[in-house]
Formats: sequence, structure tokens, C-alpha cells
Amino acid sequence: MLDINVNISLTGAVGSIGSGVPCIVVSKSTREKDFKEYSEIKDLAAAGFGEDSGAYKLFQIIKMQNNPPATVAIIETAGKAVTVIPKLVGKARQIITLLGDGDSTVVEVAKAVEATESLIYFPIIKQISVATGLEGLDRTCVGVHSKGQDLAAALVGATAGYESGSFTYKNILIKGVTPDNLTDSDVKLINNENKSGNVYGYTIQKKAGDIVTTEGKSAAGEYLDVVDAFDWIISNIAYQAQKLLNNSKKVTYDDAGIGMIEGVTNGVLKEADTRGMIAHDENKSAMYETDFGRRSDASASDRSARVYKLGKFSFDLAGAIHTATINGTATI
Repeated sequence: MLDINVNISLTGAVGSIGSGVPCIVVSKSTREKDFKEYSEIKDLAAAGFGEDSGAYKLFQIIKMQNNPPATVAIIETAGKAVTVIPKLVGKARQIITLLGDGDSTVVEVAKAVEATESLIYFPIIKQISVATGLEGLDRTCVGVHSKGQDLAAALVGATAGYESGSFTYKNILIKGVTPDNLTDSDVKLINNENKSGNVYGYTIQKKAGDIVTTEGKSAAGEYLDVVDAFDWIISNIAYQAQKLLNNSKKVTYDDAGIGMIEGVTNGVLKEADTRGMIAHDENKSAMYETDFGRRSDASASDRSARVYKLGKFSFDLAGAIHTATINGTATI
């Protein structure tokens, strides 16, 4: 059982309940353009993005995927990409960068994204050997491909339209990008299957006639759908708890009031289960639980300060099958 203690401040601002939208960050630009969401390619033309611009091309790739997101955001800055990353919290989720000359490095952007505790960065590099500095980062998904950021746009376009928990990032169907000429050994090195490196990556290969992603992990080796699940659960508990306070004249500091907060937490975990995030035991029961201390368990100082710290929850993640061995016999 995976135990998680979540510290939630119900007095601060709470971000969007959803996972946000993909955002293309264009840095070292000749102009400044604020964060704005676009739903169709014609919207970009009207906003001054030429067909030959990098943002226009990435938008096209995002939208050509099987289940693209409804909107894609773009933000342009004359400065460095790292300066806009904090501004995207609560607005965006998946970050793709077009880094201009003299801009921040991929590592600098990745560390800025890691600090947000809510965004995920999808950089593309040409070789996994240049991924130094990305070790241990759970919010960076490193793609390896020869053609710019096209693969990032394709992966984000193919996944951002899905609900968190309903998919994994491995074996995602990709359109508009062709695989590089790589050997199986090259792919294993990129995926870090032999644990020969410190950074986990992915690329694309043709399997059963389809072009698909080869892995679905963060640079640190954590499955990215696990990161999605944690983020979704934590952000939604915070959101629903805030809604409880907003819509109640008073949440009393007694067992009844504590029960209301526990009820919110249970509700989010139940929805997480319906989204496929929670594992089930042999009795087909969802493997999650809550443990909220009673009023009598709280310290006098916490009650006086109107702070409740005794709420905990735990759950087992459902995981997914990425590979399978099927044994059989043939009789001739």
C-alpha cells in the first residue's frame, strides 16, 4: 500500500480542477505574446503566426493526432523560457518549447518545470547521451528524435485529449512523424532498459504497421501515467475541499465537519477509481482508504488555530500492462 500525506492549504488559491492545456513556449522571440488558447489553425493565422513559423507547424502536428486536445496555448517571450514557466501554473499542463538562440537550456527549463509541481515538460533531443542534467526529474519526458520538437507535439497531441488515468504513454499511436533509422539496441539504450544510463527516454518505432512510442517514463524512470494520477488526485482533493469551504457557511471543527472533509476525499478517490487509477484486490474492491483523526485527536493548539492536520489517505495504483509473454503450443 502506498501511503501519501498531502498537505493542503485551503486558504491559498487553488488551480484548475482539470489538467490544463498543452502550451507551446516560444522564447527569444522578436515580440511578446501573452498566453492564449487557440482551437483551430485559422486562429493562429489571424493572430499573426505564419505558416512557416515553428509554433504554427507544431500546432498542426498536435491537431492531426487521433484524439487532439480541444485547445492549444501559445506564449511568446523576447526573454528566456524559464521566465514564463511560473506563469503557466494553473493554466497549462504539457509544455513544449521552441528555444531561441542564447536561451535557457533544456535542463534549466526542466528544473523550472519540476519546481512547479504541476506541469510536465516534453523536450526532444537528438541523442540520449546529451541528456546529462535531467537525472531524477519526474516532470520531464525526454524524447529522442532527429527532427526538432515534432515528436513532442505528436505525443502531446495524441494524449492531452484523454482523461488522466485512462492511458499510458507507451505504445501511443503517432501521426506526422516518421521513426529515425534506429536499431533495437539503440532503442533499448534510449529507453534505458539495461539501466546503463541515468536518464530514461523514449522514441518511436513501427510495430504491427503502426508508429508508436517505445516507452512512457519520465527522465527519472517513473511511469508518466503515475505522475498524472498523483497530480490529478492531489489537485482535485484540494479543489473539492476548497469548494466545500466556499459553499458552507461553516465547516465546524468537530467530527461532523471532519467527516465532510473526509467525504470529499473519498469522493475524489472513488472518481479516481472509475478513471482507472486505482488497483482492485482479489475481491474486486478498490484498494484505497482514508484515515481522518477525530476532533479529540487534534491538539488544543491546532483547534485554536483552526488547523486540521490529521487527514490521510492511501491507495494502490492500477498500473498497466506494457509487454506480455504469451505461451502456446502448436500441433501439426
